[in-house]
Amino acid sequence: DICSVQSLSRIETGKAGISYIMLKKFMEKAGVNSNVYPAFRDKLDCDIYRELQLCLHYIDIWMLEEASQVLREVDALEYGGNQLHYQQGLYCKALILLKSGLGDEKEVNDLLDRSLRITKPEYHIEWLQDYWLSHIEIRLLMTLAYSYLTMGQMGICDKIINTMESYLEELQISEREKAVLKERNGVIHACSLMKKGCFAKAQVLLEKYHVHAVTNKVYSELSVIIYLKGICEIHMGAWEKGKNDILNCYYASVGMRGFFAERIVPYVQTKFPDFVIDKQQRTNDDIFLPSMDVMRISEDKKEQSYYLGNLIRDVRMEKGIRQSVLCKGICSKSALSKIENCVVIPEQEIMEALLQRLGIHTEVFEIYLSEQNFSFHAIKKALTAAVIVNNKKEADQLFDLLLKKVNEKSAIQRQYVLYIWGMLEQDSSRKQFLLREALYQTLPDFHIAHIQKFVLTHQEMIILIELTKSCKEDTIKTIFILYKLL
Repeated sequence: DICSVQSLSRIETGKAGISYIMLKKFMEKAGVNSNVYPAFRDKLDCDIYRELQLCLHYIDIWMLEEASQVLREVDALEYGGNQLHYQQGLYCKALILLKSGLGDEKEVNDLLDRSLRITKPEYHIEWLQDYWLSHIEIRLLMTLAYSYLTMGQMGICDKIINTMESYLEELQISEREKAVLKERNGVIHACSLMKKGCFAKAQVLLEKYHVHAVTNKVYSELSVIIYLKGICEIHMGAWEKGKNDILNCYYASVGMRGFFAERIVPYVQTKFPDFVIDKQQRTNDDIFLPSMDVMRISEDKKEQSYYLGNLIRDVRMEKGIRQSVLCKGICSKSALSKIENCVVIPEQEIMEALLQRLGIHTEVFEIYLSEQNFSFHAIKKALTAAVIVNNKKEADQLFDLLLKKVNEKSAIQRQYVLYIWGMLEQDSSRKQFLLREALYQTLPDFHIAHIQKFVLTHQEMIILIELTKSCKEDTIKTIFILYKLL
């Protein structure tokens, strides 16, 4: 369902290259972690992959206008002749229509069915347990389950939900990835129970996934979970509690410019006429989606090997940034040359820092070349979340674990350790000292007055912002730093 046997044979014998998205498909079917060094067919293939991942990110957080804009741009590029990109494009359009309420039930269902049949041309609901599925196919099937739910076909919906639940238990992926997929399936399961009027059972399930989301630091479905809990509570007689949950979700969505708020109002006003929301109106006028009626796929494009090193070189040259400026404090100039010429594969934090300094969204690439590197970044994600919510006890425990995993030769890892140490410090002057030391790990000659001479990673920018906050007693200094940062 990915390519012909002849094409696979050519890839395995080294006679043909392989794009990153095709590599992910193969690795997922083989049950192997596909977070490895990515390769693409060409720069267009790489750019389209990044844009589609960004589109999915916008959809997940209900920024549907931004998602539709990205999808129009990708459609204009005809998906680079890649049928797997086209599959994801169809899926994105279906999700936007579903979440915005602009598409009718049959249109959304047909789009999802067309998308799934690109890689599963003969799929049947009864055979689901026998398939090997990629991540996009799992997401497609979950969305199909919800689509069948909206059309009132409860039997098919429940069949997919139950199959996905057992399938996810056996899936060999990271715990975080599995947590995201489990949450999505759990939310659809709860919606199915609510559709049947089983509000008590739905509330128990939603409570379970509320705890699951917080425990696993997966927040993409949290607002939907709280909103659905609010509806259940109202139906069960807890009017005030349910109303507070729904209003919290509504105003949070308005504050984040998310489209979720627009989906809350009509349902609440229809089901609960006495429930008044002080509505802050937004419109969906900017959601224009491409027709995508024809699959514009060319089969004559030869597979090449375009790596992230090529991308760094091309973007750096487009922006006119010197090698010495880009790699300052991260790696040597000769090491950057080797990366750009695809002679060496760097560790994740180096690749991530270089991409960020070029202004490239890096969450779409997760590159782990060693178990130690993977462990460090897993703890780093959890520790950052604990610091954000000010959970000092958990942060202290995770910080102790992080110190055992840090690679002292890595300036980027040393920088993160010093940054967290500073964030956990209560004394203001000590905090400033640690944050400055953190910044100097990668930018030893940095001065805020000459900020235009530097390109910054996300971590470096965060440290500068925290330094500014720590200088709040010195108003003149604070204003000067903020002015330069802006």
